[in-house]
Amino acid sequence: MAAAVEFVISSKPGSTALPPWASEFALLVREMQEQGVLERAQRQGPCRRSDAADVPSIVLFLLAFFCCGGKGGQRGFGEHVGRWRERLAAMAGR
Repeated sequence: MAAAVEFVISSKPGSTALPPWASEFALLVREMQEQGVLERAQRQGPCRRSDAADVPSIVLFLLAFFCCGGKGGQRGFGEHVGRWRERLAAMAGR
């Protein structure tokens, strides 16, 4: 039987303060913006479905996932990172 995985991405329950890994995310996003990585991803990999997330959004989500340690799966991370979604997106100019 698989062990349950619990995300620990903030030291205070219910806190809206960004978690410690957000600093690494911010630095990597800035570097990617300076290098034009997100712009190239948008040009080279457009999504064909209108309801699909755009490529830069997918890249940013995965970057945040790996910055937090990437344990427990992407779905669980997506559910737990919701309270910071807008602030993390703002770091990337979205």
